[in-house]
Amino acid sequence: MNEKDELLTYFLEQEGIQRQKSRIVPPRSRFDPPCLSFAQERFWFLDQFEPNRSVYNSCKVERLVGKLDFASLADSLKTVVRRHEVLRTTYPAVDGQPIQKISPTMTLPFPLENLRGVPANDRDSEVLRFAERESQCPFDLTKGPLIRAKVLQFSDEEHVLLLTLHQMIYDSWSVGVLFRELWTFYESFSRLRESCPPIVRDHGCRAIMAGSDLSLCPSL
Repeated sequence: MNEKDELLTYFLEQEGIQRQKSRIVPPRSRFDPPCLSFAQERFWFLDQFEPNRSVYNSCKVERLVGKLDFASLADSLKTVVRRHEVLRTTYPAVDGQPIQKISPTMTLPFPLENLRGVPANDRDSEVLRFAERESQCPFDLTKGPLIRAKVLQFSDEEHVLLLTLHQMIYDSWSVGVLFRELWTFYESFSRLRESCPPIVRDHGCRAIMAGSDLSLCPSL
């Protein structure tokens, strides 16, 4: 115990407060499947009652202006998936109860949609059409992956990133971490390739939920 801890213990004892000893939480055995959180259990059981629903999907839409290094973006997405177990997790049942199954690796398709022929005035509605389709496509919780990614290409210097996730694997805080890491890795990979100048991102990332009224979505 260092000097600061000793002083804190002394003052607490003067106030009649017994300081609790810190507990060491043992690491989880890699042989034991991790338990689901309460929120994850709720999503899992709802999926059992009504499978193939998309109501818990969210499509994140981010517009990219400037020449895009697609190979660096693909490598960045692979790196983020490799870093975070939750993005490689599925939720099968064992004896009727859900468990988390973490895959050591996962191949995530990352298509590039060529939309160069879409007129400029129609691009916003085309983005919303793709985002709605992505958000309404259900995930299989038992097989995964529970994340989808796609880039829409309108020109050499205009792209839109669509990132669709199930709420089993993200919350508002973690999706912010995901995007920060994605673009940090992108800057590193593109700098190594010396391929493209920095792109400009629309930081007002839109989230389109399945079943939402797309007419309420701001212009991209």
